[in-house]
Amino acid sequence: MNTIESNKVYLYALDAEYFVMGHNYVPQERATFKQLKFQALCLKGSCQGIVAVYAVNNSYDVHDAYKESRISATVENRVVFKCLLDTDGIRLV
Repeated sequence: MNTIESNKVYLYALDAEYFVMGHNYVPQERATFKQLKFQALCLKGSCQGIVAVYAVNNSYDVHDAYKESRISATVENRVVFKCLLDTDGIRLV
């Protein structure tokens, strides 16, 4: 994983078809389990279709995959992004 020198943990909310329905970040100094879980529940509550929320450290790989999944919105790009979240992040909800 190619990490960006930034002190942020990103949260991504996905629907059943792996579309990103929301995202947020938490500064690492505030990224306690309790805070991450709270932010994940807030994201899940913001949209009915959200089935999973992942937390992942800020990285170029994740950022590039996120952009590709949003710009082209092909199934393949969404699956690649979801797989990257599974390998580099943790599922919170």
